[in-house]
Amino acid sequence: MANSTASGMAPLAHLAMYKVCTDDCLLSDILAGMHAAIKDGVNMMSLSLGGDQLPFHEDSMAIGALNAMQKGIFVTSSSCLPRQRWCVEGSLDHIDVKGKVVVCDVGNIDNTVKGQVVKDAGGAAMIIANYIICGASIAAEAHVLPASFVGYKEGDEIKKGPNSQSPGILKPDIIGPGVDILAASVDHQKGTKAAFNVVRGTSMACPHLAGIAALIKSVHPEWSPAAIMTTASQVTIDQ
Repeated sequence: MANSTASGMAPLAHLAMYKVCTDDCLLSDILAGMHAAIKDGVNMMSLSLGGDQLPFHEDSMAIGALNAMQKGIFVTSSSCLPRQRWCVEGSLDHIDVKGKVVVCDVGNIDNTVKGQVVKDAGGAAMIIANYIICGASIAAEAHVLPASFVGYKEGDEIKKGPNSQSPGILKPDIIGPGVDILAASVDHQKGTKAAFNVVRGTSMACPHLAGIAALIKSVHPEWSPAAIMTTASQVTIDQ
């Protein structure tokens, strides 16, 4: 590790920790922790927890987050990419894709096998979206249904907008990359006394976004979570 000074995203923020996991992370315990945080009057809620995505009305964490946001609390959470995206066997069993074009990500199984999964589920056609490290490199393949293989950039554009689980709601609002983040580590590396480590993953993205939101909230305490989410700009304005 280089010799320097490390600082958090919002170094003056006051933190409260709610333990919701032991050997398992039960949804009932997570919701109890969220309820306790709401009752305690927190301004932000950062949950480095998550699993497969579900429709919002079936997702206990999403319901808890909605309850928090209704109280003016900004919520960040981690999540795993859904297996629907890989179109593996069984991943489309409870999704209505009949007569629709299904977008599948490269990975896990052969692309032609993905096409068979889509066809068996009643899909009319398929778009294969490339993985980021492969960029625009695509291949011609013998599919069992009409299919198009697109590069990573094009696939990313196709998937922007409606959430795959609840298409009527535009999600996600903000995405944090969580790549190579210098973070405090309780699991010291063997043979060292380093208190920090370079870590990656959704659990790194989650607190970063929470810290940024905390900074914004400190300047604009009257802003609701919705206001924080909708004030971003891609243009730098000199003031």
